[in-house]
Amino acid sequence: MSNDKQTPKEKAEELLDKMTMEIGKFNAKQCAIIAVNEILSINSVDKDVELSDYWEEVKQEIENNEQ
Repeated sequence: MSNDKQTPKEKAEELLDKMTMEIGKFNAKQCAIIAVNEILSINSVDKDVELSDYWEEVKQEIENNEQ
């Protein structure tokens, strides 16, 4: 993965920030997890280990976020 991409933690924070402004913290976290699960279920993501690992890390960062 190149350095110009967001880290999983940065991507998790971006998703949560965008959603929190619209629907509140708890709902934002749930929606962000749903969105990442949908991304992970895409066949092409599932077959790309590096991409799949990235989104799994994003999901973990969302779950661990205390924002």
